Amino acid sequence: MQPITASDLDSLVGTTFLQGVTHFEMINSTNSVALVQLDAQPSLPVPHLIYAETQTAGRGRGANVWWSSAGSLTFTLIIDTQKLDLSAERQMLIPLLAGLAVLRACGAILSELPPAKSSHFFTPVEDNAVKHFVAERREPSGNVGMSQTGGLAPCRYHSSVLQDKNTSQRTVEERIQDEAASQNVLARLVLGLKWPNDVYLAGRKLAGILCEVPSAHRHLALVGVGINVNNSFAQTSVDSLVDTLAVSPGDSPVDTLAVSPIHSPAEIRAAAISLSDHSGQMHNRLLVLKMFIEVLETFLKECAGGVFALDAWRQHCLLTGKEVTLQTGNTRVTGICRGIADSGAIIIETPAGPQELLGGSIVSWR
Repeated sequence: MQPITASDLDSLVGTTFLQGVTHFEMINSTNSVALVQLDAQPSLPVPHLIYAETQTAGRGRGANVWWSSAGSLTFTLIIDTQKLDLSAERQMLIPLLAGLAVLRACGAILSELPPAKSSHFFTPVEDNAVKHFVAERREPSGNVGMSQTGGLAPCRYHSSVLQDKNTSQRTVEERIQDEAASQNVLARLVLGLKWPNDVYLAGRKLAGILCEVPSAHRHLALVGVGINVNNSFAQTSVDSLVDTLAVSPGDSPVDTLAVSPIHSPAEIRAAAISLSDHSGQMHNRLLVLKMFIEVLETFLKECAGGVFALDAWRQHCLLTGKEVTLQTGNTRVTGICRGIADSGAIIIETPAGPQELLGGSIVSWR
């Protein structure tokens, strides 16, 4: 497997909003190490990335653990919520934004399309209104406020952000055609979000996120992320998979599988999936990481400015309309999920009436 090196991570400083990176070959948990590092270096430059090529004791929400192996991505992003001008209420949206950023980055990788970084891309409009909307909504520069879709449902979406410089000169008709073509590709992907921040692909868990606020550094937030990229959970041997994919030792820009799925517990193999399992090919993990950072940066800045990605998030919510059970402490709440409130809370309709809950974990859904 082609590892992500310290030099690779250094290339992200200056090309993203990262101000510093720390690379580890092997540690227990990137979130745990981030806490220790902050205590040792209170002036650590942020946003700061803590990256581990191998993580041996990843932590999940509550008492959950995150199992990972070679070929996955495990890292923690340390952000300063004060510098980002995120109020306490808006900080509650960080886990949801992080989940959506993972979905957007992975969707771009799987569809081989540029990542749609703005949260505006998911506002649905009627098909027969697309052409009228594009013709009417123009920015002061004269560029049409239309962008390539990031949606996964079989309908079109519009954007109110400025068009990318590379495509600003293209005709409205060409961009409408690209909108439809992009949508056809993305509609075949089965990516979804389970509140508050789990990412699913084809009904199995693709990524998990753990957000924490250090007690000694209340102005900071840790965004711990684990993404299954090239660590296959398929019932096949490494040699046969590599032979099938015709991966050669010289393919250095793209990771090659380096661990047999037999090393993963049976219950995880039944519930998890990686990008390579779904696509049948290896993916560039550094590119996935960079896309995530870029998209999350955009979401956070939009959030600080009062523009939220919740409409985008709701388009991918796997729980809406399903019976769910949420556990918070020793209390369980069961009912029908009615979506996500503007606060980021999950809305559960119970016999006693709807409840909006900001904390807890979904223990079952059907």
